[in-house]
Amino acid sequence: MVKKSVNMICFLVVDVVDKANFGYLALPMGCTPMGHVLYDEAMRYNPKNPLWFNRNLFVLSVGHGCMLQYALLRLAGFDNIKVMGVCGVV
Repeated sequence: MVKKSVNMICFLVVDVVDKANFGYLALPMGCTPMGHVLYDEAMRYNPKNPLWFNRNLFVLSVGHGCMLQYALLRLAGFDNIKVMGVCGVV
């Protein structure tokens, strides 16, 4: 199941970069297994309450890897990334 999830995240990242005709693939593709484990097994968060006090924060300091974080957030149940940016979550 983990391999299917990792592959799905990779395909999502490639699809978004392809449709945008802009973006980097190396970091998102290389870090997808790590990101999957973090969001699926380690991190505490609540998509219905993104400002939950006890949530874990994931800081991706490399900007060109943001497609990975966007894909992980979307698959974790966060529907509106623009709203999260306004709230200071992303």
